[in-house]
Amino acid sequence: MITAFLIAFTVVISLITYPGINPLPRKIRRPEWHDKMMFSAWAVWHRKEFRRLFTHGFIHMGYWHLIFNMLVLGFFGFHVEDLFRQIFGSVAGECYYALLYLLALPVACSFGLVKYRDKPSEYSLGASGATMAVLFAAILLAPGMRLSLMFVPISIPGYLFALLFIPASIAMHRWRVWNVNHMAHVCGSVFGFVFPLMLEPALLSRFWHLI
Repeated sequence: MITAFLIAFTVVISLITYPGINPLPRKIRRPEWHDKMMFSAWAVWHRKEFRRLFTHGFIHMGYWHLIFNMLVLGFFGFHVEDLFRQIFGSVAGECYYALLYLLALPVACSFGLVKYRDKPSEYSLGASGATMAVLFAAILLAPGMRLSLMFVPISIPGYLFALLFIPASIAMHRWRVWNVNHMAHVCGSVFGFVFPLMLEPALLSRFWHLI
């Protein structure tokens, strides 16, 4: 399964490259890779290090950062992967799902790629742009599912969560709430909703019907 592979691969790479306290044997740690894998618009533009558009999604700031992103991917990824297989067929569905995740990585960087191209001190990392793409693909395909914020017992329909999440993330970006790349969440979310529609436009009418 693609989701299981993505989770396992991300966990392994995140642990191998993590520069902090690390339970892995010293001989297999590669903390020097961490800075080389982070997304930096300056490095992409001025050093042509295009790999960073993808590699940033497989490293994390810490264990909680990694755990949260993998929980989101696990909660929604298996379901979306299964729906893709049902809609597009077994082989095509797996390929399209893998493309959804992998293409979401550079798309999530698109805002920062333009805004911070001349700022070498700006960087970001983590799988959240891609995991938000998976979440919003799930909302497109199952808009009535119930979602809630972590530790908040009140749940709301997925489509309402989407309507609230985008403007809230843009506002948090403008107000610089926490040290989080909110615009990566926005770009990844929009891509996750639009990508399946590019493959099958009829999914939009299905979405409205399910609402």
